[in-house]
Amino acid sequence: MGSCDPADGCPIPDVLVAAMSAVPGDTLLLDASPSSADTTVFLWAVEEQPAASVGAVREAFLNPANPALGGFPDDPFTATAVFWADQPGRYVFRVQAQDADGNVAATAACPEHAYIIAEVGAAAPVRPAGGLCDRSGFTDTCVGGLRCRQTAVDGVGQCGAVWPLSVETEPNQTSGDATPVSLGPDDAVLANLEPCTPSDTFDVFALTLAADARVAVETTDDDGTCSGDTVLHRVDPVLLDGAGRAGAVAGALATDDDSGSGLCARLEEDLTAGTHYYLVEEDGDDFALTYVLRAVPVAESGDRCDAHQVEDYCEVGTSCLDADLDGDGACAP
Repeated sequence: MGSCDPADGCPIPDVLVAAMSAVPGDTLLLDASPSSADTTVFLWAVEEQPAASVGAVREAFLNPANPALGGFPDDPFTATAVFWADQPGRYVFRVQAQDADGNVAATAACPEHAYIIAEVGAAAPVRPAGGLCDRSGFTDTCVGGLRCRQTAVDGVGQCGAVWPLSVETEPNQTSGDATPVSLGPDDAVLANLEPCTPSDTFDVFALTLAADARVAVETTDDDGTCSGDTVLHRVDPVLLDGAGRAGAVAGALATDDDSGSGLCARLEEDLTAGTHYYLVEEDGDDFALTYVLRAVPVAESGDRCDAHQVEDYCEVGTSCLDADLDGDGACAP
């Protein structure tokens, strides 16, 4: 931790701690807690910062999500502080340590110095909707709310919405009024179930495929979880329209309750080209809930896949391997 000998009565600050890297807008944590155990006072100072920077050492920000609003003065009796790196350039921070006996470093008597050096690079370019982007996420970002979506070229994406929500049509309890849902990340449907409302105790969706495909149809809270317990059935439209909900569920072509995350329902199947119908109900008809239904493409072993596992999934028993870390991989066991 330093060359200053505790026997000489010198506190030992955390010496030349780090050269950290960041981008403008980042919050830097200044931490001198590795200093000698008897250190009681930590005085942080900024020795160098870009001319346009208005950042200051703070104990905490008034609003961590918006450090530009300022914060509380640094508390010298705590080892840590925070700083808002608002501009690109070089920042140098120095901490002075004092122990319980009043010895101070760095001084002429105790010359050990402690610094943190932060090199804040230029902010990553932000691409607009439709703009080309780096699928790895290393060199740029998409404007807020958008993701760098897959294109036909590995590593090269295009900024766009992924799983944007549309709202179910009501009523949707027959094949004729089923809410349409499409395959892939261009569409997810926000829906709700209300057991106390007869016209909303179940929902029906229609998925039309232009070609044979392996598909995972799933319910979610749009964050990968489910707060309510949905049950998902792929149903025969003739039974649905002729015998209603009870007949369709009794003769369901496929059914799932909790194969997704938590209480989410998920059916992964090989489907033929054409229209397939899905009925969603709440397990027990005793709980009102809101959910999202989406149809996710499933890639087979050897097929190209989204390494981020957002736009598609790999079939069970495989995962998306991305050896060159460019955001696009191939499904493999």
